[in-house]
Amino acid sequence: MWVNIAFYSTTTFLEIFGCTPREKAWNPLLPGGHCINKHALVVASSAINLPSDIVIFFLPQRAIWRLHLSKRKRLGMSAVFAIALL
Repeated sequence: MWVNIAFYSTTTFLEIFGCTPREKAWNPLLPGGHCINKHALVVASSAINLPSDIVIFFLPQRAIWRLHLSKRKRLGMSAVFAIALL
């Protein structure tokens, strides 16, 4: 959770102040200045989101499979968490 908070705080800061001059962010035809690579931010976000999604899926699985329920009910509960991955 702390990694996500730190990463998205940094990303938000970079998106706000990523262009010099700042007007270049909404007017790309402005002569001079430059902006950070937005594609790199998207790739970095994907690199953070995929592992965090996998962790969110697998953390409750251990607890689900230790419950005293039928195998069918445990599979159903696991499926509910798997749907969240979509």
